[in-house]
Amino acid sequence: MLTLLLASLLMTITPPAAEWRTPFESGGGNTTATHAECIGYYQKLAAAYPKQLHLAEAGPTDSGQPLHEVVLSADGDTDPASTRRKNRRVLFIQNGIHPGEPEGIDASMMLARDLVQQKSLQKLLANVTVVIVPVYNVDGMLNRNSTTRVNQNGPAAYGFRGNARHLDLNRDYIKQDSRNARSFAGLFQKWQPDVFVETHTSNGADYQYTMTLIATQHSKLAPALGQYLQGQMLPALYKGMEKKKWPMTPYVDFEGQTPESGLRAFLETPRYSTGYAALFNTIGFMPETHMLKAFAPRVHATYDFLKIMLETVGQQSAAIATARAAAAAEVTARTTFPWPGPSTKPNTKPCSSAATRAARSPAR
Repeated sequence: MLTLLLASLLMTITPPAAEWRTPFESGGGNTTATHAECIGYYQKLAAAYPKQLHLAEAGPTDSGQPLHEVVLSADGDTDPASTRRKNRRVLFIQNGIHPGEPEGIDASMMLARDLVQQKSLQKLLANVTVVIVPVYNVDGMLNRNSTTRVNQNGPAAYGFRGNARHLDLNRDYIKQDSRNARSFAGLFQKWQPDVFVETHTSNGADYQYTMTLIATQHSKLAPALGQYLQGQMLPALYKGMEKKKWPMTPYVDFEGQTPESGLRAFLETPRYSTGYAALFNTIGFMPETHMLKAFAPRVHATYDFLKIMLETVGQQSAAIATARAAAAAEVTARTTFPWPGPSTKPNTKPCSSAATRAARSPAR
């Protein structure tokens, strides 16, 4: 039994063949891929595994370079309508909206490779199609530097936050001033994903956790979808990350300098990705790794989160379908859409919730 266990552990940590290592893996853990390396890597995967991975251009960006779409499916089906007829869920992962926060870029390259190369992981695509935008802010990724996030702990070089027109794309989902946002909207509506994940790195407070999580506020979703998110999906994600030794806590803002001054959740209106996704009954997530942690654990935590998300979507496929169908019916029947707007008065009452306790306590 012990021999089998050791053999199993060795199999799980076997590194990829040299020709399939990403720049992150071959660069000592403090290197993120350039745009050319990233797209070139997916081109290589698509050529080697055409029945499982498809790479295509998905519209223009303000840089003049195209947006790209990667589709991973068990049978090579890249048609959204056919995917829905097969009752498959769609997980949409978007990386590099702020290319100075590149963990998702590197983690998705590794995950895509592992999904097509490791037989033990291919079953995860049985009833889930994965759509990846390798780099959303192509413009910013081409503007590579080592000075615009000097207080961040790696990588050695990275992209710039703004795009070619100095727009913050994570404020552009509704107004769509950029070609990037308009191309994204077309891709999003094409796939109508069940779950949307956009990878980020925090800029804020110092804390013990490698990753915090912004999830769509359940009260913004239709009741059935919000109840599913709170009751089933979020507990599974937190439990999965705990098992991987990446305990998470919700992403919160401090009213003052300490948790005792009061905490408030991040208000993700539709100008942000997850707020935009909620308009279409898509559950959205922004995992935020902690900028003061080293780059390597941030990438590995992001990889594990994306893999756990894929596992969860597959395991809870029927519940997601039921909740989204109920949400669509509720929205279709609705005749008014009240929008009270965000409160102008912050909640400064000290919070005694689990989030506060987590923020105060060292990670386990």
